[in-house]
Amino acid sequence: MEALSVPLRERLLAGRLDAAVVHNPTPSPLLNIEPMLTESLCLLSPAQGASSRAVPFQALEQFELIFPGAPHPIRSSVKAEAQRRGMKLRVVLEIDAIGMSLQPVAQGFGPALVPNNVLRAGMSGPGIVARPIVRPSLSSTLALITPARRPTTLLADGIAEVLRQVLRQTLLRSSRKR
Repeated sequence: MEALSVPLRERLLAGRLDAAVVHNPTPSPLLNIEPMLTESLCLLSPAQGASSRAVPFQALEQFELIFPGAPHPIRSSVKAEAQRRGMKLRVVLEIDAIGMSLQPVAQGFGPALVPNNVLRAGMSGPGIVARPIVRPSLSSTLALITPARRPTTLLADGIAEVLRQVLRQTLLRSSRKR
């Protein structure tokens, strides 16, 4: 099942899923969290007029951003950092599926903050430049979560192991492409 991190976590806690792969899981005694990859966030901008130089976090205040809707984990972490710095971020579009934000970026509606796996997956597309975020750099953790207080079955354990193997193979293959 493909869905956003928060609904996947809720379904897992409600007993409707046995395992899920999510971004930035909130620690909980109800979850086993197995981090699989921590990666930096980058700013996708239209290629026309944009450099590939790094963007200081403070400079995000000057952009009209394309952001996932709340309570998306990436939005939450970026917003928390902005609040710590006394910054106001301007969001012009809310698009939850990161892949769906690429076309509005390319059309000039605004830049979007995305994990680097978007680049590794080849989703950045023509007409888009990826720029690292610095001072501070921001990251997102992809993790496998399973219920901590619910007995598992052989099938649930097997599914979790298949997810681990697929993630390792995919992450290893994509890191070799860099």
